Amino acid sequence: MQAEIIPELLIKNLRAVPSKKPDKHIKRLKKQSPGAAYLYREVILPKIYGKTVNTNDLDMSAFELEDIETVCRYYEDNLSVCRRENKPLLDLYEALKSELPKSKPTEFL
Repeated sequence: MQAEIIPELLIKNLRAVPSKKPDKHIKRLKKQSPGAAYLYREVILPKIYGKTVNTNDLDMSAFELEDIETVCRYYEDNLSVCRRENKPLLDLYEALKSELPKSKPTEFL
């Protein structure tokens, strides 16, 4: 019996694995703007992990309008899937998504 790999589920599960590393992005953003760091922690991170963000739960006094632009620019430059550095990973994802698993005999011990 072969297990079927569902790429969407695999990616969702990989994203759910907690990281033990401290988040360097929050540190960098705090240097630029504490409000941008707040938005990254409360909006970007949850969205990356597929969680719902309710604007009623946000502290609107914790950031300013310019912080939204700062965190968006930072996200595009450092985290976005469309970054040049992520192209091989994106290509692999697209290939996995478009291919059906191939049936192959497997030897058991």
